[in-house]
Amino acid sequence: VVEKARRDGINMLIEELRDIVPEGGWKASANEYKKTTSLRDALDAIHSGEGSAMAGSGVGKPDKRTKRSVLMDAIASIEALTEHVQKLTDQQAANPADAALGAADTPRSEDGTIFEEEAMKRVHVDIALRERSQVLKDVSNATPLQVKIAYFDRRGFLADECVAMRSVGMTIKSAELPKPNRNGFVQDTFDVEIEEDDPELEALQEQLVDALAETQSLYYRSQQAGDKRARVEA
Repeated sequence: VVEKARRDGINMLIEELRDIVPEGGWKASANEYKKTTSLRDALDAIHSGEGSAMAGSGVGKPDKRTKRSVLMDAIASIEALTEHVQKLTDQQAANPADAALGAADTPRSEDGTIFEEEAMKRVHVDIALRERSQVLKDVSNATPLQVKIAYFDRRGFLADECVAMRSVGMTIKSAELPKPNRNGFVQDTFDVEIEEDDPELEALQEQLVDALAETQSLYYRSQQAGDKRARVEA
């Protein structure tokens, strides 16, 4: 029974790959991509079916590939995407003007607008009271709150959120953590409790914003220091 469940799970994953990976593997367009083309654009092309057209497999035809063929096409797609991204990176590095502007590392919106660091560091916090359940009334004086934090996504920010909320006395009970939008922005929602009977929400919000602003400053300073070290070593 366990072995059958394992095989069924593997087969299900292969079928998901069949829907995503074009026959023959993903291939770059015959036309040269612009330098702003990203790996996300290539993956979007695969999901939307454009990858299949690029690969010449046609749209609407029944997929008669074996499981082995699907896996081989998936491997070929990963290798092609890796090579394509490396090519774009090399092209960017070879252009001094773009390198001076930091275009290779600067996030852009869908219309190509460059995000300034100050905009990326900005964090918006909204705190509201939640209704206290009867159970909570009976066992605790804690006040239930809902905290919404909107920000430009970066590595490690979720951990920084948790530490910042803990630093102002909040205990996290649950969270909704959606994926970032195409521009890289996201809003996390937390249900928390604080051991105060009637907390001053505006002051609490300011404290949390200050704590998060400090973590943002530390993160981006460390990023700048790392870039400087990399340039010196190069």
